[in-house]
Amino acid sequence: MVDFHSHVLPDIDDGADSMEEAVRLCEIAKESGTDKLIATPHLAKLDETADLIRLRDSRLDELRREL
Repeated sequence: MVDFHSHVLPDIDDGADSMEEAVRLCEIAKESGTDKLIATPHLAKLDETADLIRLRDSRLDELRREL
């Protein structure tokens, strides 16, 4: 199964509160049969888009290292 809309990345909109929580959410998803999880934070304002993308990429890299 693929989760196409996940707010797993920490410190971005309503995502996980910490990296530890993000890792645990990924583990729970895996245990529940999710094969792929796509991190999709909301874009609040157009002028914040570039900063949010950089933050998202940074958090995603960090989460991948943790996993």
